[in-house]
Amino acid sequence: MLRSRYASRGRTGPATLLLLVGVIALVVPLALEASPPPPPASLIAPTHARGGIGISNVSSASPTQAPPRRLPSTAPTFVWTNLTASVGSTPYSDAGQQETYDAAARAILLVEAIPSGTGAVEGTFTFDGSIWVNLTSALTVAPPPLVGPALGYDSRDGYAVLYGGDRVGPTGAHIASDYTWAFRGGVWTNLTNASAPPPSDAAGGAMTWDGADGYLLLYLNCSSGCGQPETWSYLGGNWSKITTTAAPGARDGASMVYDALDGYVVFFGGSGPGDRNAQDTWEYRLDAWSNRSSIAGVSPEGGVPAGMGFDVSATSVFLVEGHRVVCGATGCVPSPVEGTWTYASNTWRNLTSSLSVAPPRGGTTFAYDPLLHSSVLMGIPGAPGAGETWTFQEQLPPLAATPPTVAPAEVDVGTSAFFSTTASGGSGLYGYAWSGLPPGCASQNMSSIPCTPGAPGNFSVLVNVTDSAGHLVQEGPLPLTVHSLPVIASLRASRYQDTVGAAISWTATVSGGAGSGTFTWSGLPTPCQGSSTNVEVCVPDTAGSFAVRVNFTDLAGARTGASLPLTVNPPPAIASFTAQPSPNASVGASLTLVLRATGGTGALSFNYSGLPQGCLSLNTSSLGCTPQQAGTFWVHATARDQDGKEVNATLPLVLSGATGSSAGPFGPYGGVVYAILGLGVLVVVLSTLVLYLRRRSSRLPPTPPSLEAAGVPPSDAPPPLGQVDEAPSVASVMPPGEEEHADATQKPSPRRPAVVRPPPTAEGPVGAPDSMCVICGGQGQIDETTGKYYCPRCDRRY
Repeated sequence: MLRSRYASRGRTGPATLLLLVGVIALVVPLALEASPPPPPASLIAPTHARGGIGISNVSSASPTQAPPRRLPSTAPTFVWTNLTASVGSTPYSDAGQQETYDAAARAILLVEAIPSGTGAVEGTFTFDGSIWVNLTSALTVAPPPLVGPALGYDSRDGYAVLYGGDRVGPTGAHIASDYTWAFRGGVWTNLTNASAPPPSDAAGGAMTWDGADGYLLLYLNCSSGCGQPETWSYLGGNWSKITTTAAPGARDGASMVYDALDGYVVFFGGSGPGDRNAQDTWEYRLDAWSNRSSIAGVSPEGGVPAGMGFDVSATSVFLVEGHRVVCGATGCVPSPVEGTWTYASNTWRNLTSSLSVAPPRGGTTFAYDPLLHSSVLMGIPGAPGAGETWTFQEQLPPLAATPPTVAPAEVDVGTSAFFSTTASGGSGLYGYAWSGLPPGCASQNMSSIPCTPGAPGNFSVLVNVTDSAGHLVQEGPLPLTVHSLPVIASLRASRYQDTVGAAISWTATVSGGAGSGTFTWSGLPTPCQGSSTNVEVCVPDTAGSFAVRVNFTDLAGARTGASLPLTVNPPPAIASFTAQPSPNASVGASLTLVLRATGGTGALSFNYSGLPQGCLSLNTSSLGCTPQQAGTFWVHATARDQDGKEVNATLPLVLSGATGSSAGPFGPYGGVVYAILGLGVLVVVLSTLVLYLRRRSSRLPPTPPSLEAAGVPPSDAPPPLGQVDEAPSVASVMPPGEEEHADATQKPSPRRPAVVRPPPTAEGPVGAPDSMCVICGGQGQIDETTGKYYCPRCDRRY
């Protein structure tokens, strides 16, 4: 705009060439000032129904052993059921029979002795829950006819063991026996050896498996062959006598069973000396007998023999009384006792009044069948003859099962999970069949099965539950998604280098995995604590190198992680801010400002303010310039890193030298600008003076034709052309009266030329034209050719 405005002014009016040159000289510096140069740019056991010995209840997360259920404070409902009419030909019943559950054969084993004239016939029967099978005639080897032997099942070696009893001789006499027989797979084997206990007569022993001590336990009355009752163990085919400090007294027909809930053997009843009923209760555990009669409460009346077994479903010991002995003046006679009792946690409870029906009493044997989910009683109706078969069990609800579940709720390929259901009601053992499982998982006959899927996908899992009676329920489907293993797909940081005090963030992205899961951050600089999400924001207060890691754990427990390096730099700092060669400099001298900065992240940027004229701010740590302005200047420098962290420093500059001639508002162009301005002013002044003198000469009277005619002496005539006159003396140009003050040798000042006026002539004064030549320092004359006044020294005509 300045150039345009001044250019339009230069075109207005009839200016002369000199005036135009002067105006141009004034405009050029202003144009330079208006446009400065721009700055540079920058494994598991099967589960049986309702618990039991060797039975586990598997939880949803992992297989664990759960204790069997105890009886509630209010006794559950139990029922006796007479099966006599539906079980086929029943064994002959007498007081000498024995019964146990054969787990290998999955059936009740009964051994009987049948008096026959002067001898006896041995009988072997099995009961599978539906019918009695007489094996006697099919046996090639069998024990001799025995009355009242002890019978138990060796759970470790898997066979039934028969010991002692009375052999009936040819004359009908009873002879105490020390035989040991084993029954397995429908075959009897004689295992009698030198380790056997002394002979025991009829009803002189009781035997049961001791699950706490891990052997068959034998109570031996020893009414014949030994003085006092003895305690023996049977393990691995050998007998061992156990020495105890206390034991039940001598008696016949005692009952003994292992309580799998409380972990000890319960011993009760029998007939003591004088045919009196024994009503004391004993417990056996860890090779020791303990009398619990004082804490067992009111006990049963006893009876010989009394049947006793452990009901796995009810988790209690049950006792069915046999007959008691009643003695009077005419002697002692047996009297049946109708009583059904339970023993749990050292307490007897009488269930007789709660039963709507009960079997007749006489002599009984009693054993629990886990397949039937009930106890089986083989008894006599008060006199020798055909027996009756009864079952005793808790009244059960229908078979049911819970919908299948999986734990954890989300499943990954290669991670362990457990499918579970819970069966209830029904009868006997439960069976489980799983279907629709992912690859790598196989069905097992368990309520909870382990599963490690081998491939991802969507599945529908079903479970079928059956009981021993053949009832079936199906539960499901369980919709199941098996996920691929989680992977940290990306871990990104807002920057990989940071400055103390500047915020930084990381973002993790996960692919695969089950559910949302949780994140854990580690390796962070202080004071960052880490979040539980996939985004972490941190403002470090400590410099250093760090390995920032994120771990992800999904709902199935699968884990993955990734890490990134991080460098935290200290904030920027000014090491020094100096001027070279010195902060005290002269105007026009070269000067370099040097800013040394440390720390920060990335390349530092620089800025300067408060600079003198001639110095421009540039993005450099070393700023060179030539100051054009004197004075004291406070130069401020700023260093900034890529995180926006900055630091400042101030340096005083003291510049000396002239500031009016060459320095000014034109910066580094000051010298040239002022020279051009001076030249322009001089041209304008001279052209103005010439125009003024020219206008003045046009108003003077005509000049005489010659100096001679005007009476000018010849000596004062101007010199010929080409001759330079000496400058006039001071006296010739001084006003009158001032000659005495002038130096005779001083020349007149060129800025105040002396005016030489010729003397007057007859034609009139010629001083005015003459005075024009004074400027040149000479005298004028008339040009005869043109008739104009001529100044030879100035070479001008007027």
